Amino acid sequence: MGVLIIFILFMVGILFSLYFIPMKLGYPKVGKYLVIILSVFLVLVVLFWVFQDSFFTKNQARGILAKQGIVLKDDFKVLNNKSRSPMADYYHRFRLEISDNDKNAIIEEIKNTEGFIGLKGKKIDVRSNLRGFNVLKTIQNFEVEDMFVKEYFRPNHEGEPSIYKKIEIEKTLNTIVYIEMQD
Repeated sequence: MGVLIIFILFMVGILFSLYFIPMKLGYPKVGKYLVIILSVFLVLVVLFWVFQDSFFTKNQARGILAKQGIVLKDDFKVLNNKSRSPMADYYHRFRLEISDNDKNAIIEEIKNTEGFIGLKGKKIDVRSNLRGFNVLKTIQNFEVEDMFVKEYFRPNHEGEPSIYKKIEIEKTLNTIVYIEMQD
C-alpha cells in the first residue's frame, strides 16, 4: 500500500507540472487536456492495482500450475485468489475446484515421483533445511492425513529472492490450492 501512495503523490506532482507549465507558456487548454488524460490513466492504474485479484483468469491458473508440472485437462472453477506484493515480498494463493479425473491424475503423478514420502515417512521442512548454499532447489512430494502435497523451494542465490511453492490436493474435496511466497 505504501508503494501505491508514493505512486499517487508522484503522479499528482506530474499533473501539477503538466497543468501549470503549458498555462505559463500561454496554452491553458493543452494543460487541461493533458491533466484530464493523465488523470484518467492514473485512476485506471489505481483501480487495476486495487482490484487485480478480480482479474485472475483460468488461463493464468493453468499456466502457473503447468510450470509446476501439473496439467488440468478438464474444466475447473476458481474459488478464490489472493495476492499481495509489499515492497520486497510476494505472496500468491489460489484455490481451484477441479474434476475427479484431474484430481486422481495429479495424485497419481505425485505418488509416482521419485522420493515420494507416504503417510508414515519423515518429511523435512524444505525452507529451513537448506543443507548449505550449494543447494539450487529442493522438491518434496508427500502425503499427510488429509491431502497430498508438492513442495518446491529455491533459496536466495546470487541476488535472487528465495522462492517457496506449495501445491495441496485435498483428499476429501476436489480442490487444489497453490501457494507461492518470495522474499
